[in-house]
Amino acid sequence: MSFQGGIKPEGDVFVLAGDIAEIQHLERYDAFWDWCSEHFKETIFVPGNHDWYGCWISIMR
Repeated sequence: MSFQGGIKPEGDVFVLAGDIAEIQHLERYDAFWDWCSEHFKETIFVPGNHDWYGCWISIMR
């Protein structure tokens, strides 16, 4: 995976502070979420404004 070379796993918690994925298509990032789970105790994803693009609020509920 292309992101593997750019992230050096250190620490217990990995915080993704927005603008990384389209929320309505999170399944496209399954390999990335799996990688996060393997390298960190906790992964916290805080969606940014760009993560919501193209998404209806009803989908998020």
